Amino acid sequence: MKAELLRFTFLSLGVICVVIGILGLVLPLIPGILTIFLGVYLITLTSSPFKEWFEKHITRYPKVHHHYKKNHEHMKGFFSLFKK
Repeated sequence: MKAELLRFTFLSLGVICVVIGILGLVLPLIPGILTIFLGVYLITLTSSPFKEWFEKHITRYPKVHHHYKKNHEHMKGFFSLFKK
């Protein structure tokens, strides 16, 4: 139950961040690209098909892929705390 609630929370926050990031591309005070990246990262934590698609496309950029993998493994450990 806690894991599903956490998954829903991360997915919701990810979608909200992507929407705010898209608005930030037009509005001057909101950091657009950074917010979109944060939203996409949160969505990849909760959605396996999106994670596979994202990893397939991010391998073109080795430095970004390295940081993504390192942080993703760290967050998987965080999720395992709630799977009881």
